[in-house]
Amino acid sequence: MRPASWQETLQSRVGELRAAIEQLRESFEQLGGAGLAERVGVLDGLVSDLERACERARPAGVVALVGPTGAGKSSLFNALCGHEVSTVGVQRPTTASLVVAESQPGLAAELLADRLGALPAPHPLDTGTKQGPLVLVDGPDHNTGRGEHRETSILLAEQADLLVVVVHAQGIVELSQLEFLAPFLGRRRVLGVLGHADELDPAARTELVQHLTEVLEGSLGRPPLSVVPLDLRRKSVLGAGASWSETRVSLLGHVHGAALERLLESNALGCLGQLVEEATELEVELRRDASKRAQAWEGALATWREALVVRHMERVSGAPQAWQELTRCAVARGMGGLAGALLRASWAQLGAYLAGALLLRRSPIAGAGAVAGGLALGGARGSLTLEELSEEELADVARLVSGLALPGDGAGVGEEDSLAAWQRRTRRAGRDGLESWRSVGLVSRVSQRTQRALLEVPLVLLAVRAVVLAAAGVVGLSGSPGFGVNGLIDSLLLSVAWMGIWRLSAGCLARVRAEAARRSLEGHLSQAAQRVGEEVERDAVAGVDVAVRALRALAGAPEQRAGEGSR
Repeated sequence: MRPASWQETLQSRVGELRAAIEQLRESFEQLGGAGLAERVGVLDGLVSDLERACERARPAGVVALVGPTGAGKSSLFNALCGHEVSTVGVQRPTTASLVVAESQPGLAAELLADRLGALPAPHPLDTGTKQGPLVLVDGPDHNTGRGEHRETSILLAEQADLLVVVVHAQGIVELSQLEFLAPFLGRRRVLGVLGHADELDPAARTELVQHLTEVLEGSLGRPPLSVVPLDLRRKSVLGAGASWSETRVSLLGHVHGAALERLLESNALGCLGQLVEEATELEVELRRDASKRAQAWEGALATWREALVVRHMERVSGAPQAWQELTRCAVARGMGGLAGALLRASWAQLGAYLAGALLLRRSPIAGAGAVAGGLALGGARGSLTLEELSEEELADVARLVSGLALPGDGAGVGEEDSLAAWQRRTRRAGRDGLESWRSVGLVSRVSQRTQRALLEVPLVLLAVRAVVLAAAGVVGLSGSPGFGVNGLIDSLLLSVAWMGIWRLSAGCLARVRAEAARRSLEGHLSQAAQRVGEEVERDAVAGVDVAVRALRALAGAPEQRAGEGSR
């Protein structure tokens, strides 16, 4: 079984890289930083570059000539083509659009049209019988100040396999003009050409060739394939004694046969190296900024929780009557059953029940109506509106996080952390704290059972008495025709009276519990604010962990495995 080629090994990893990019994009959208979208675009471009390397249907080289005005780029292009194709100018922009030459018909469209769009009619390129298929492109003069020229040069560099950087003596000093190539220097092999080298004396020429080599190596992180000083008028390599035909074969030999295969592999590995570098750098920035964000959120949330609890408890202390009613209702909810319903009942209800029991002697209909009226009154619910934080207090909290920025982003954390968002969080924490406090019994189980027994046992005994007396009246044991009815009504009156006594005692006990209930509410409010704060803090950095995992996938195993495949 033959070993996998570098292309096959890379193909097996590109799917994982693409999945990591999509995961990274989703997490960055969640984090909401505009600068993050730009950073993920760079990584996406690198993965797309690797995808194109895997999709190359056949080994065919694309050589792009780039350089500033007057460097001799068009002269070199014509010399490589073997006839006048690109217009030559001196110290002025001449190439306004792409000039393309191809060794086989349709090759340029196959390799370039998908990204560069409609291409000009390609010129024929004679590479000789020993050279493989080749596309040669003369790019526009990118330093003319026209933005479309630079954009075209960037797209051309994306598609090229070999970049031939043509500069003149002054251009070496002005290599900042080639800064647009910086993103490609780590993933494109570069061949340096010193144009018009015949205008320099040998010592100056040697010095400039060395300087250009050092500059390109510093930008690439690896030495260029070669740096060639050319006399473009005489078509010769100065100081080498080689004929132009030999020089031409040597230049084009970098994109032929096994050399092309090594070139494509080198570009792919360089692209992987740049992907690792970009992902590692972004991970470091993301972790650092996430740590700062977490600290800022922690401080802001602590301030917010403290202010929220203090303000709510001030409201409780300022409304003692409402607080006692609220406490009584909370105790009643914990008791449940008849005891809970009675403890929630108002004195108006109890009065209606007593009136109904008294009226039963004279008018059963009136008595039943009074009882129904008492039921309709409903129990007191103990309402208490908890005070919200002021805009000034919330603004202080919002300011603690408003300046937080993500890597590459100049903006803060965004709209979700505005004043309105903090107001919503405050209302939610207050509501959740009150609801959680209401759901917890403020009286122990033993106390609840004792109080319920004190209510229900006498009521059961009175009910038994009422049944016995009513039965005795029915069978005539008492000798009085109204004995049974009177006994039933008396038992009912005693029951209502006892319910009133119990209600008064239980209400007094609930009021005694008010102070303990206040401390309990304070704890529940603090816990509710803590829960809301943890959710907010988690959401604020929710995408960070996912993003870090995706970045580690981009910066981890792919480079090592690709290297193993290349060996």
